[in-house]
Amino acid sequence: MSRFFISDIHAFHELQLYEKYRNFPSLENMHEIIVYRWNKVVSKHDTTYIVGDFSFGKFEETKEFLSRLNGKKILIVGNHDRRSKRLLKYRDYIEMGFSDIMDEDVIKFSVNENGTTRKIPVHLKHYPYHWHPLREIYNKVAQLFGAFREDSKTYHQFYPKYTPMWHIHGHYHAGPLVHDNEINVSWDTLGGYPISESKIIALIREQEKRSKIIRYLERILGRSI
Repeated sequence: MSRFFISDIHAFHELQLYEKYRNFPSLENMHEIIVYRWNKVVSKHDTTYIVGDFSFGKFEETKEFLSRLNGKKILIVGNHDRRSKRLLKYRDYIEMGFSDIMDEDVIKFSVNENGTTRKIPVHLKHYPYHWHPLREIYNKVAQLFGAFREDSKTYHQFYPKYTPMWHIHGHYHAGPLVHDNEINVSWDTLGGYPISESKIIALIREQEKRSKIIRYLERILGRSI
């Protein structure tokens, strides 16, 4: 049994047909590709964390679509999951076929190093960290001039505050796979194939070898250098 991760599937979302990395002729075609790529890597014994924005469909059609995807599915709620046409409660998502649903979670990866096991805590939330180290300063200055409100209708109010903890997120379609201590598991970034825990561990270990100064500069610049 293995754990997998993916986000931003956007089933039944017609606007996704025109996304740069999708460009499907129809929703039916997009759904078939989603199911094929999912089931190619995920078995019925595996667990997949869907890190937000699963479906724009109605309850019954989403339930039927979810049933076609192998394994146990856990939903980390995204901004579009909250915008379903009727306000779904926890039991509705369970009835739909999810094993669990939550706003965020922290899980641990086990890494074997020189005969010992290291536990790596990983934060799961649909939104990325506040990507820029100076954002908090900007928010406070903007608030002084009345240009920023905590209740402002911006997704940034949902972004978790930056911490050194590794973070798996979505929300940025086709954004970079790895950025400092964040891993973007959006459908478009992954090419539609859920990424395994073992591959994420390999990404983490490779990133840990890089200079913290370089990683910090990349976070400031918002791109790789």
